[in-house]
Amino acid sequence: MTDLPIERVLLESIDQIERLGIDYAVMGGFAARAWGLPRPTFDADIAIAADPETLQRLFAAFEEAGFDVPPEHKTGFLDNVGGFQKASVNRFADQHVWSTDLFLVQGAFLRSALDRARNASIGYQQVRVMAPEDLILLKLIASRRKDLADIEEIVTICQSLDMPYLRQWASKLGITDRLVQFFPTPPPSDG
Repeated sequence: MTDLPIERVLLESIDQIERLGIDYAVMGGFAARAWGLPRPTFDADIAIAADPETLQRLFAAFEEAGFDVPPEHKTGFLDNVGGFQKASVNRFADQHVWSTDLFLVQGAFLRSALDRARNASIGYQQVRVMAPEDLILLKLIASRRKDLADIEEIVTICQSLDMPYLRQWASKLGITDRLVQFFPTPPPSDG
């Protein structure tokens, strides 16, 4: 397993998701660590393909496994972060409360990102992780300082990114101006 409490919480969360056969992909700091450089992260972010009924079954599974599910999420309330709906579950471990944020896959972009997820190792376990391109796009949407630093590391380490995919989705998401900060558009050739 792993000695890191948040990593254990992530893997325990994935166990519940996989047990119910829910399609998922790790995103956020753990995905950044998979494709970039290791950095601290204090929560787990997972995209899940779950309708309201499936989400309630997942909450029940989390509670059976010792997680705390906030009452507002059990009644159907979802938070909205960056235009994405999410719920959170919490786990007390090693004298701290650790959160797992569950982002609901809605819309074409997150569906595409989930379909493109790849296997990667986290804590000696193979899990589904968002592809570097989709992670870059999500981090461009958030555009916090740590997100921009993660993008720089991913770009440095991942040598072969799908640039047409990045440009297409950046245009659809209205973040092309942010993308060109990391990938300037090449000048036209003088044929």
